[in-house]
Amino acid sequence: GADRAWRVMLEGALVESRAGNLYSAKKVFNYLLRTVPWYGPIYLEATCLYERNGDLANAEKIVNKGLKEIARYGPLWFAAIRIVEKMAETDPHRAVQQVRRLVERALRKDGVSKELTWKILFEAAQVGLQHTRHFRN
Repeated sequence: GADRAWRVMLEGALVESRAGNLYSAKKVFNYLLRTVPWYGPIYLEATCLYERNGDLANAEKIVNKGLKEIARYGPLWFAAIRIVEKMAETDPHRAVQQVRRLVERALRKDGVSKELTWKILFEAAQVGLQHTRHFRN
């Protein structure tokens, strides 16, 4: 039924994305984000589509929307950290602040699961170390 239809549409969006049909893929992802806002992999795949194509601003918007909708979905936190890190090339100080805010959000009781807390802290520490070195040079 309806459950199967949106899953087929998700597969179609992924196929369009791999084929380089970005306009079609974006339209399908936008529809799915409105229709199935509770399914984390849709946010993750849409974020990755924009990220792969260098549109970090939209990737960041989508991942943040996903984190507001389903904060327990761990892969979105790692995508958010990765995007902030990529954006850091232009403003390293802002990146460190953003990662700190992401970690604070992730560690709230409605954030990431306890099992992923250590990994979030580890990823954030790596970003911090990388950009601390940048400030010294």
